[in-house]
Amino acid sequence: MTNQERLESIKRIHNDDLEIAEYAGITLTRSHYEWIIQQAEEKQKLERRTKELEYASKYNGELNEFLQKRKLSPNTLGRHVVEVVMGYVNDLEKQNKRYEIALEFYADKGIYREMADQSGVLTVVEDEYGEKARIALRSK
Repeated sequence: MTNQERLESIKRIHNDDLEIAEYAGITLTRSHYEWIIQQAEEKQKLERRTKELEYASKYNGELNEFLQKRKLSPNTLGRHVVEVVMGYVNDLEKQNKRYEIALEFYADKGIYREMADQSGVLTVVEDEYGEKARIALRSK
């Protein structure tokens, strides 16, 4: 029998036996039963909350290990792991935007001119005219 089933059973017995118990002089009164039931319900809530916190704690620990492997600035010390992650993601998004701007520049065919070096051979960049940058932009 689970704790929840046991609690429900106690509630049913409580309702059935209350009048008989009071008549027979049993010391558990209505308020005693209500207090016991209230305590059992509170215990169940706390057990659920404990499981939630254990779950969150496990993943906070893994996240903390993940972040420790990254080169983060010293100002992250002592900050909550979620706050650090949000800052880290924000920095990565800014970095990605800078890379995207650079790729868009190099993907523009108009910036390339036929300029051979002194030997008359085109350089690698001039030879592909930003094709790699255009491919990188398409894959985002």
